[in-house]
Amino acid sequence: MVQIFVYILIAVLGSVFALALITNWLSGTSTAWKALQERYPPQAHAEFVETRTAHVFLSRTDDPRGVLKPRGCLYVGLGWFTANRNSQNVRAVIDDYSMHLALDSGAGGPKAPMSLPWGAIQIGQVFATHMGEHCVLTIDEFTLLVPTASIERELLMRQALDDEAAENPFESDPGEGAY
Repeated sequence: MVQIFVYILIAVLGSVFALALITNWLSGTSTAWKALQERYPPQAHAEFVETRTAHVFLSRTDDPRGVLKPRGCLYVGLGWFTANRNSQNVRAVIDDYSMHLALDSGAGGPKAPMSLPWGAIQIGQVFATHMGEHCVLTIDEFTLLVPTASIERELLMRQALDDEAAENPFESDPGEGAY
């Protein structure tokens, strides 16, 4: 009797796991990714710029579940078990003007590209996650969590600008007719 119960339990758990994988596979691109892609279509970038593969998390800023919470139709309390549509493997190209992202689909090459201009991105706090140090980026109503190493150049440039402004707060030229 116990063996039958164990077999049934294993079959049910295996079916739930298989359904979660199939659901994740069929779900495709998240709606947040599609919305950003429509607003920020891909732009040309220099060919000599380094391309990185990164793991990013994306969600709406007002999402109460947050950017790191796993989600999917079969969320059962085990983050590693669920279909997490917030999490994406991407190819990132960083240049002086934009952060160019495309979903890394493996053998098929990158898909769903977009170019997020640095001027539209607010850089938030940097903190450690289970996957290394990440930085919170906010663009429109979306929150993007990216590895700090992927945007290190932009972080250093903004830090240098902040340091320069703090050292010389009265050296900015307001322009003609400002007084």
